[in-house]
Amino acid sequence: MNDKILILTPGFPENEQDSTCVPYIQHYVIALAKKIGNENVVVVSLQYPFTRTPYIGMEYKYSLLGEK
Repeated sequence: MNDKILILTPGFPENEQDSTCVPYIQHYVIALAKKIGNENVVVVSLQYPFTRTPYIGMEYKYSLLGEK
């Protein structure tokens, strides 16, 4: 079975240097990706950062909706 976990959050770090945007969610996602595999964790940020460009960062893939 190829189960994936989708995490919806109002904000997520813009890049690896952005360590002040909801750090507890970032730490959770990194730990979860290490445990179940980074291909099984998808993060969707609803507001921050203010861009719509999806990318693979750190240990997982995430999509941005970028609404202000």
